[in-house]
Amino acid sequence: MRNHELLALYAQHTVTPPAMTFTRARWILEGFAETTSALLPFEQCFRIDDTVREAALAFLTYRFTPLLVTDCDFDVAFEAAGLVLSFSDSNIHVRFLEEIVLNVVNPDDLRVFAKMVRRIAPDRLEATLLRYARCNNDLHARNAFWLTYHLQHPWSESAWGELVAMGAYLVERHDTNVYLREAATLVL
Repeated sequence: MRNHELLALYAQHTVTPPAMTFTRARWILEGFAETTSALLPFEQCFRIDDTVREAALAFLTYRFTPLLVTDCDFDVAFEAAGLVLSFSDSNIHVRFLEEIVLNVVNPDDLRVFAKMVRRIAPDRLEATLLRYARCNNDLHARNAFWLTYHLQHPWSESAWGELVAMGAYLVERHDTNVYLREAATLVL
């Protein structure tokens, strides 16, 4: 039964393939890392343009969502994508959260992404996570609960109360996906 529920959960991803291919995104990020490796971080940020930002989002989309299944690690490209995101604005971080993080298939990956998501303004982060926790998409809701657990973000009292109430409701329902139910227990 759990395998069926896991497949049903993953089938709910809402990822759309980026315009850039995985190979091109990886190539751009590895090239960026090679050409900027001798520079200090504040100098590297001046080399980031829209193409590199889109490559970072495309690479992470392919690597951590159901669009591409691979066991290979692309450490250089992953580190470059993290650097690019660290120097990006809040809108890129929200896109990263909504398009990639909430579609991640492995909850352990959310621990890694929690550091990147912390850069979003607290009120905007709360609103986004609450919106996805209450949606009818079990994958997004599960990831919203897991991310909340990993962030250990100081929530406003009203938002935290709503999140706990949602978690309690999902745990009590017997028709809730077992993986969503497990994630909901994290806030109780």
